[in-house]
Amino acid sequence: MTLVILAALSATLAGSGDFCGGLASRGGRVSAVATNSLIIGMFSALIMAPFLGGSPDRTGLLWGAGAGIAGGLAIHALYQGLTHAGAGVVSPIAAVGSAAWPVLYSIVTGDRPGPLQSVGVGIGVVAIWLISRTSGKGPVEAHADGRRGVKFGIAAGLGFGTMLIMLSRVSTDAGMWPLVSARAAGFAILALLALGARHPLVPVRGTWWAIAGSGVFTVLANAFFIAATRRGSLATVSVITSMFPASTVVLARLVWKERLTRANLAGLGLSLTAVALIVA
Repeated sequence: MTLVILAALSATLAGSGDFCGGLASRGGRVSAVATNSLIIGMFSALIMAPFLGGSPDRTGLLWGAGAGIAGGLAIHALYQGLTHAGAGVVSPIAAVGSAAWPVLYSIVTGDRPGPLQSVGVGIGVVAIWLISRTSGKGPVEAHADGRRGVKFGIAAGLGFGTMLIMLSRVSTDAGMWPLVSARAAGFAILALLALGARHPLVPVRGTWWAIAGSGVFTVLANAFFIAATRRGSLATVSVITSMFPASTVVLARLVWKERLTRANLAGLGLSLTAVALIVA
C-alpha cells in the first residue's frame, strides 16, 4: 500500500507540474518554460537535499545526470512531435512509452510482478493511453504529419521511460542529490538545443509563478518515484506514476472548464481498476 501511495503522489505531482508548464506555455516561448522549470527544479532539490538525508556520491550523481539527459531529450522530442502532429497523436504514445519501457526492463531483469499485478499493469497501460487522448485539434492540424508525430512520440516515450529506469537505479543513501544533477543535466541539454534553434530562454512576463510550480512539483514527483521504487517492482511503480495525465486533465477541467472526453473518463475508471489489482 505504501508503494501505491508514493507512486500516486508522484503521478499527482507530475501531472500538476505538467499543468503548470502548460499554463506557462500558453504565453509562448515553450523552450524558455522548459529550461527555466528545470533550473528552478535544480535549486529546489539543492535546497531540500540537506534536510532529507543522504549524501552525494559519484554513482548516484551520474545516474541522475543520465536521467536528466534522457528526460531533456524526451521533452525536446515531445515538443518536436507536437509541431508536426496533434497532441492526440503524440501525447498518448509518449505517455504509454514512459510506462512500457520500464515494464520491459523489469521483465528482462527478472523483476516480474505477480499475476494480478501483471493484469493491473496491462490495464494501467491502456488507461494511460485513454487518459492522454485529446481531440488533437490545434494550429498544426492543417499540415499535420502523422508519421513524424508517431516517431517523435515513440522517441519521447523512450526518453521518459529511460529517465524512470535510471532514477530507479539511484541508491537509497543518495537522498535527493541525484535530482540535482538530473535537473542540471536536463537544463544543459535543453538550453543547448534551444540556443541552437535560436529560441529565446527568457519566458513571457507573468508566467514565472507557473514555471516555478512546474519545477517544484516535478522534482518532488521524481523524489516520490524514487521512494516508491524502493518498496516494489519498477513495473508497477512506473505504470502508476505514468498515470500523471489524470491529474492534468482533472485540473484542466476544474480551472479551464475543459470538457473530459469519453476516452478520458474511461481511462480514469480503468486507472482505478488497475491500481486495485496492483494493490491486491
